Amino acid sequence: MTKNTYEKWQLPNYVNTRSVGVLAETALQLENICTAAIFGGLNQFYRGKKSAGKTQLMRDVFNRYFGGEVWGLWEEGRSDFKPAQLFESLNISLAKGQIANLPRIEAVYEDNKNVSYLIQSYKEQDGELKLSWKRINEEEKKTIETKYSITTADLKNLRNIHKKFFCIDEYNRCPEVVMNLFYGLMTGEINHDGEIIKLGNGFYSGIAASNPEDYAGTFNMDAAMWARYHIVLDFTAFIPTEKDHDILKQRNLSPKVQESQTQDLTDEIEQIHLEIKKIPPTLKERIILQYLQTGLNICSNDSIQNSNKEHLDWPRICSQEGCDQSTKICGELGGIDERAVRAVYRLAKGLEKVVKLKTGEKKEIDPLDSLLLAYKFVAPYKGVLNPKTARDRKGIEALAFEEIIPAIKTKLKAKIEKLEEIAMADALETANFSILDLRTEYKKKALDNEYLRIEQEIKEKFQEEKDVLEEELIKEFKSEIEKKESEILRMKLHEDIPRYTSSILTFIKQIPESYKNLINQKMMSEMTDREYAKSKYAKDKDYQTFKNEAIQIYTNNIELIGTQLIGLEENFMKELDPENSAKIQAIKTIRDENPNAKVKYIPEKKQAEYQKELRKNLTDFLIEKNDREHQQERVALFEKEWSFLKLFFDELKEMYKNQKR
Repeated sequence: MTKNTYEKWQLPNYVNTRSVGVLAETALQLENICTAAIFGGLNQFYRGKKSAGKTQLMRDVFNRYFGGEVWGLWEEGRSDFKPAQLFESLNISLAKGQIANLPRIEAVYEDNKNVSYLIQSYKEQDGELKLSWKRINEEEKKTIETKYSITTADLKNLRNIHKKFFCIDEYNRCPEVVMNLFYGLMTGEINHDGEIIKLGNGFYSGIAASNPEDYAGTFNMDAAMWARYHIVLDFTAFIPTEKDHDILKQRNLSPKVQESQTQDLTDEIEQIHLEIKKIPPTLKERIILQYLQTGLNICSNDSIQNSNKEHLDWPRICSQEGCDQSTKICGELGGIDERAVRAVYRLAKGLEKVVKLKTGEKKEIDPLDSLLLAYKFVAPYKGVLNPKTARDRKGIEALAFEEIIPAIKTKLKAKIEKLEEIAMADALETANFSILDLRTEYKKKALDNEYLRIEQEIKEKFQEEKDVLEEELIKEFKSEIEKKESEILRMKLHEDIPRYTSSILTFIKQIPESYKNLINQKMMSEMTDREYAKSKYAKDKDYQTFKNEAIQIYTNNIELIGTQLIGLEENFMKELDPENSAKIQAIKTIRDENPNAKVKYIPEKKQAEYQKELRKNLTDFLIEKNDREHQQERVALFEKEWSFLKLFFDELKEMYKNQKR
């Protein structure tokens, strides 16, 4: 496979440089939309006046992408055309053999009631073969016919089912009854003697071209057939530039459709198509697609209770109700159906691939831009445009969408940004909260009882029961108490300074230095004899004397700080850590009064998991409560569109939480 460059995808004869849209600062033309549609495996419909270039573009694609007749089929529309003729041929030699080999059998009626059969045969008489008739019964007749006859299926050879691309020019010269035969063909399958045969071996795409419906000898397509053609290129809406016309004049070509050297790009097309099929839509892309399907199908008039346009006499109801939205997006457009949504996404991915080929690099493309450009070529003639708007544009729906899409982009962009802003704010509100932060938040919201309830539920999952004098328990609590001391000194005192009175501040401001001294004293009290021997203190006194003094200094300072804090404000320690303070005191009392008692506690090895689950449950409860409180606010902000935007809100919040982590 040769290098995949844009040059080999350029078409040699069709000329139209008029821009139909811009992605990542790259202008795109009609032939780019055509290429993107083929990458997406989508069927196209070309609509426009005679000599608009429809047939030339189709012929270029037929020759340059699919090797002409190697992988493509080309037909002209006519009143007696039958798609099955493309894929079935009569096995003439077999049919002739059948006629020659089957003996002649005639029925003979006897007594006007019974029937017997005579079979023509030859018998030898006087050395010569003479024609004669031999009587046979019905069973013998059936045996002979089975032996020498062939079935209808035997008479038909399947052909062309490997072809991957189908073109039909002058399509609307086929009567409606003939057009109906194309349903299966445009979905990539045919019915052969009751069996569904898939075409193209995994990839199949088609293009049909037609003249305006007011031309003589043409017929109208019904809505179901329009839906089979995923993309509509209206050549009347995007006419070539004056420079394009001059280029064609300079070529001095025959007025006929130009042929080009064939080129087979089916391997590259199938590879790109497979890549596109594997790309799942992002969250933002899903929101946009849902808006095009559901959001545009919501009647924004508050006085109308049932807001689904499919259940209303839309758009007539707009004028009946005198709605101020009748000339805006709501009055102009309805939502596209599921088939069209899929076509929009596939075409958008195809367009992004075309931009990459044109620029030679992977560009950062806003999905709002690529999806709305795709929508511009999928939505026309799908029954979603207000008929009055279409009539005002002389039936050229593509012109109407060209005018409306900027307003859709502005509105949808604002909605998405606001949704993201609120989701991000909600996510960050609790994303990095520690359990201490959550406890403070619960207090602010007067949710102390809820906090205790959630905490107790989680504790019950992780608690174990042991004797209060058991060595393991003593070690567990010693470790836990020391961690709590460190947490209080380093975090809560510093964070909560604004909450305390000026008389306390004088002492608290000294805490960082006091804590530093405590750490040094603690390290000295735990120093080993080997460490002591290497220290500067070794020359002053013996190790045991030094250690006893260090332990005493450390203990005295701890008691001094605690006494000062409690003296300054009686409930200070309880406010900082009421649960742990009560637990320490309870265990001390039990040990003094009833040394045989048991106590429930969470072992050190389960602490991390316990803290994680407690934090999650506390956070989830706050989020759910916030959602309920903000529900009316969001409904007012997003109006009726909140009915589908809320589907994505929680997912957005979770995404921002993960990013923050």
